[in-house]
Amino acid sequence: MSPSPRTLSRFLLVAGSFVFALMLSLHFVFSGGHHKNGLSPRNTPPGSLDAPLICHGSQSLLDIDPSLQIDPDTGLPCDSTWRFLLDLLFSSSEKYKVYPPTGNYWNITFKAYPSGGQGKNLKRKNPFADDYGAEDPDDCDDTTISPSGNPKQSVVTEHIHERQTEARAQEFMMFGELELGDGQGKADSGYPVIDPYWLNESSWLFTPYNKWCKKESKTNISPIESITDAYGNTANSLPLVNFDSVLNGVKSRMWKGEDPISVTTWDTNNLWNLDNDHGGQAITVLNSVVMVINYLNIDEVSGSPDDPGVNGLWTKVVNAIIAEWKRYCDCVFDEYGVTLNADKIYGRYVSEVIVWRLTFRAKAFLKNKIEGLKSVWEEASDGTTKEEMIDRLEQLEEKVKDIDVNTEGMNLS
Repeated sequence: MSPSPRTLSRFLLVAGSFVFALMLSLHFVFSGGHHKNGLSPRNTPPGSLDAPLICHGSQSLLDIDPSLQIDPDTGLPCDSTWRFLLDLLFSSSEKYKVYPPTGNYWNITFKAYPSGGQGKNLKRKNPFADDYGAEDPDDCDDTTISPSGNPKQSVVTEHIHERQTEARAQEFMMFGELELGDGQGKADSGYPVIDPYWLNESSWLFTPYNKWCKKESKTNISPIESITDAYGNTANSLPLVNFDSVLNGVKSRMWKGEDPISVTTWDTNNLWNLDNDHGGQAITVLNSVVMVINYLNIDEVSGSPDDPGVNGLWTKVVNAIIAEWKRYCDCVFDEYGVTLNADKIYGRYVSEVIVWRLTFRAKAFLKNKIEGLKSVWEEASDGTTKEEMIDRLEQLEEKVKDIDVNTEGMNLS
């Protein structure tokens, strides 16, 4: 005999209540509620609090954020078919838009550079180019960067001094200030704003020197071409290096003033969870930020002055760009009696915006995550995982205190 509708309803109500109560109990038993720096629930599986942390290096971050391996210049995955076809021809030139206070934007064009082929295209142009990446990607304690790479990493050829800097620096010249975000006020150029007249595509900046500047009568390229060439391209490959593709994605975000991993990505991937796998993933994210700083600070690989390392190359690029801007400013003053100070403002942009993002903002991100992780892991049951996690978080806290980028040799204003 089948149950009556009323009996069936009661059964479903009781069963539903039981399931709800069971789920609620499991949530509080295994998650410990919420961490104090947010409302992200944890969903910890049982039996995972007495095992070593699992770290698999930067490449494992693609499991939680595949967009970290998107080529910032093409918008394509580094390993996509279209990326492969572009690599066969080396990379194409890239345009960056500059937005003035009023009127239409204009483009800055950067020439092609030897990208792709897992760094092999660059090495054909520059056999001494290094492959930078984590020295030991499986070690949760190690944030050392090695110039010899490792078999687990995928590398991309990159501009140490990101090309995106040029367009944003020119906007800084015209606006005179930039909102830093995070309630940190504004960066100020420290000099009078520059009229777009001197920077747009109709200006002398885009006109070959020998067409308008007497003392540069033998220079048949434009100032903007000299400036963009200093960043590195196929003809000038020395400023280029190969770098772990995922760490390069982290660096690109930090350079733009973005979080290495968004709050949404962190939360949806359960990086607050109390288990050895998610704990290891969280540590890997934090390590990647420290590794980017370590990468930018590498100098004199193997102690040889002939190989200045990443920091030495970065310094040379910045100084070359500033020198080219001064060259343009000197010509404008000689021919028209106008003082632009573009070279000094560019230096201010690097020191007050880029360096601030790579240090202060990176520290703020790390401190926030470390504090949040410590608060949830202190609630965990005692065991190997908890001990390892707390120990690594405390080690990271010490590393954060020392985070800084070396700009000592740069001619910044």
